[in-house]
Amino acid sequence: MKEIVLKKHLVTGFCLLCFMLPGYLPAYAQSLQIGGQVTDSSTGEELIGVSVLEKNTMNGTITDIDGNFTLTVAQGATLVVSYVGYETTEIRVTGSKMDISLREATELLDEVVVIGYGSVKRKDVTTAISTVSTKDLDQRPIVSAGQAIQGKAAGVTVVQPSGTPGGELAIRVRGTTSFNGSNDPLYVVDGVPVDNINFLSPNDIASLQILKDASSAAIYGSRAANGVVIITTKAGERGDAKISFNAQLSMNKVSNKIKSLNAAQYKELQDEIGLVNLPDGLTDQTDWFDEAYSTGILQSYQLSVSSGTEKLKYFLSGGYLDEKGVLNTAFYKRYNFRANIENKVRN
Repeated sequence: MKEIVLKKHLVTGFCLLCFMLPGYLPAYAQSLQIGGQVTDSSTGEELIGVSVLEKNTMNGTITDIDGNFTLTVAQGATLVVSYVGYETTEIRVTGSKMDISLREATELLDEVVVIGYGSVKRKDVTTAISTVSTKDLDQRPIVSAGQAIQGKAAGVTVVQPSGTPGGELAIRVRGTTSFNGSNDPLYVVDGVPVDNINFLSPNDIASLQILKDASSAAIYGSRAANGVVIITTKAGERGDAKISFNAQLSMNKVSNKIKSLNAAQYKELQDEIGLVNLPDGLTDQTDWFDEAYSTGILQSYQLSVSSGTEKLKYFLSGGYLDEKGVLNTAFYKRYNFRANIENKVRN
């Protein structure tokens, strides 16, 4: 009896399976051959080697030299189109003809680099460029633009030849290339070549980049033989007014004082040696080292105001630097004022 019931169930299940298969087979067999072309959305150029893949499958192909592709997919499938440097796109199949346009990825390729002839995308730059971060310039105890480069750019040497107040820093991008000529790089501030950057306050710097290789000579000629330092100053931004004030105070003093003889001590020494007969009455007790050297004081004050609207943006800055050296006769003062104004007269 049990064996008869089991056979009835098997027969019933087999009949149901045969009844259902015709409904599934046509649905599984429905496929569509599609074709199309993949292009750049901005230029319209054909893209070679683009991956066109049916989503959630291993069924795919790549575009040929003209950007064309053909692929057999299921009805209503979704295509995943990807290419290096472009955004990955998913498109649902709606017909046999599928023309697809891809947009460039904007994360790294749109990073802006300032070069000699304007601002371009990072992907278009083939020269050796070193970028110096200027985010912490306001917090660093520096008073010159040259100190902003010191220790911040690989392969660039910045040294201070002397301790003279306001003395220029020696900046070498490619080392010493000449014994007679100048080894200083070319400085370009807001697109204008200048001889030095001593006049520029480090608080006014927005970006600082260094062109190292010989291709910079194609932009600036022989003046770029020792490299190029490109500086862009700060500009106003749309929004509420911003006021920034920076003050610095530092002191310098000779740590190893040289002991010297005054006039009376010198006469006493010569009398003991007996080499020079000095006249009597040399009783001066002046310490000439103290007369020549003292404590050096540096004070710097920088004030900036910036704001902007849809049509007018401005950045105004002014500063005062007063440096007194450890030598009483050495001093340096600097007054600086900059105005960066952008006015949109019409669309």
